[in-house]
Amino acid sequence: GDGGAALIFGGLSSGDSAAGMKPVAELYTAGTNTFVPFTFMPATSTPPSRRGHIAARLRNGQMLIGGGFSYDIAGQKTVLGSALIIDAAAHTVQTIPQGSFLKTPRYAATLTSAGGELVICGGFDASDKAIADCEVFSSDTANPTRGPIPLPSGRAGHLALTLENGLTLLVGGVDQNGSAQSSVDIYTTLALPDRKSVV
Repeated sequence: GDGGAALIFGGLSSGDSAAGMKPVAELYTAGTNTFVPFTFMPATSTPPSRRGHIAARLRNGQMLIGGGFSYDIAGQKTVLGSALIIDAAAHTVQTIPQGSFLKTPRYAATLTSAGGELVICGGFDASDKAIADCEVFSSDTANPTRGPIPLPSGRAGHLALTLENGLTLLVGGVDQNGSAQSSVDIYTTLALPDRKSVV
């Protein structure tokens, strides 16, 4: 809350495997420039790691981790539509199960904050195809606020850049055919009623 620390969750690290015993989360403290394993309470509640997910701080100070993908011991990849809400002060986690958070499981999406909402755009689906929509959630509760917003075309692995005028540009990445995107999509909270992205 004071900007003196950061929670780092999941991702890929050296020796990353079920046997690597890497911490699922770490806490970085700016004052001491140190990383320490973040311990969930109780320890049995520690969630599995994930990669390619989005992360955001909700207005109540809790952390939202959503989407991404994971591998099981056999090497099977699962694209996730679930989410975690982590209370860093209490060291607890609440799971929002698959099917109750993202309508389309995705990874390599972007997340921006606009008009009191969290906007998750694009990303790859379970078939590794770029997704052509954005899903919108409350910045307070992480509950969906409305249905998906269509994009002109699929976009994944891109950047989301919010300008001073409130417009968010979706730039770069690849389309549903895996080709580099040359267009720029614009998201604005002023484009009522459905706030569609446009080229």
